[in-house]
Amino acid sequence: MKQVAKSLVIVGAMLAAGSAAADMDMDFHPFVGVDYLHAFMPSKGSITTFTGRDTINAKNAFRSSFPGATVYVGSKFADCFGVELGWDSSLSSKKKTATSPSTSPFAYTYTSKVRREGFHADLLGFLPMMDCWNLFASLGIGSVKAKISDQNLASSTASQAQLSALRAGSPLPLSSKRKSVLRLGVGASYMFTEMFGVRAKVGYEGTSALRVKYTNGTSAKAFKDTTTLAVGLFAQF
Repeated sequence: MKQVAKSLVIVGAMLAAGSAAADMDMDFHPFVGVDYLHAFMPSKGSITTFTGRDTINAKNAFRSSFPGATVYVGSKFADCFGVELGWDSSLSSKKKTATSPSTSPFAYTYTSKVRREGFHADLLGFLPMMDCWNLFASLGIGSVKAKISDQNLASSTASQAQLSALRAGSPLPLSSKRKSVLRLGVGASYMFTEMFGVRAKVGYEGTSALRVKYTNGTSAKAFKDTTTLAVGLFAQF
């Protein structure tokens, strides 16, 4: 609830800023677009696989590269101000395998898939340039979740009794929690007709706030902040 309230306050402030810009100049230009989005969200810390005994490096358990797409709608309220609402999702990354620590009495592996998804509300600032070019910057709030699925502990050397004991004593599987994050971005756009354009953007998201939760109720931060690269097409009306 605290995260939801915080998000509403920030989004409300952004909408108020957009309304103020609209009062200065009611030049309303809605737009809609789709970008290829590649998010780089490295893992950090460790994952507990067996309570009180074994941990594995999170960097070995989760992928750090998430290709996907984002769709968005918004409006320019003036030549230099606008707002944008959007949703993004990555492809479900292939399973990644982490091996047991050398101190474990028998070798085993942990495998998982991760899919990253979120939505956002951004306040945009534009700097018109020559020949249909615009530079822009964004500041906003996002809500991001790293969905972890297909988790499994397996071993080719352990006995069935050992493997059953491992799974019974493990706080896995992990579940993920959605989190509000700060977003920043800079980019450039080019209008190749009066209606259609292309844009490219580099972004930052504070995903180090994301947490994963164990079955025993404890949680941990397992990801670093995200760098995003996006390129795509949009239509302005």
